[in-house]
Amino acid sequence: MPTEFEKLVEIVDAMSDGRRARLESLLEDKLNRPWKPQPGPQTDAYYSQADLLLYGGQAGGGKSDLLIGLAINEHEVSVIFRQTHTDARSLEDRLENVVEFGKLNHSDHVWKYGDQRIEFGYLEKPGAEKKHQGRAKDFLGLDEGAQMQAHKIIFLMGWVRSTNPEQRCRTIMTRPFFGISCAYSVINALATYPAT
Repeated sequence: MPTEFEKLVEIVDAMSDGRRARLESLLEDKLNRPWKPQPGPQTDAYYSQADLLLYGGQAGGGKSDLLIGLAINEHEVSVIFRQTHTDARSLEDRLENVVEFGKLNHSDHVWKYGDQRIEFGYLEKPGAEKKHQGRAKDFLGLDEGAQMQAHKIIFLMGWVRSTNPEQRCRTIMTRPFFGISCAYSVINALATYPAT
């Protein structure tokens, strides 16, 4: 019995040259992106239509790469947070391994490429979230989000927006393997935090 991939190859092989060229032009943008998700849960998370996504997995499972890849491929203004400065710096280093274009300013913790911007931040100090007040971002990544205080996360989520009506806005929080109780705790904290 042929696999799904083998069935797909048969369909593409049977296409006329014109239809195959049209398919290639439709897929060209997706295939030529600098970062591609791994098959499985990372791909599911990458293409998820959720505006708020909790994504868990084991160490080395690609959680940080998912945030970096989405920021590079899908967003104009992104901020990715870790709890500590040292951890945020490791994300900057990882970005430099993923892309060979753009400019990363290690002093400002900002990568720029044309109009695209990815900022790396950390939330360990009291009030650290306040320096992002009023600064719109269409992607908020919270790497190892369970280490962060709920009120800081909710504050930051209030600034996820874009002036570009075509730009999708979303928040993704990662955590090593999300168990039911951990996911419930995060959702409960977000749902019960006062709006003031």
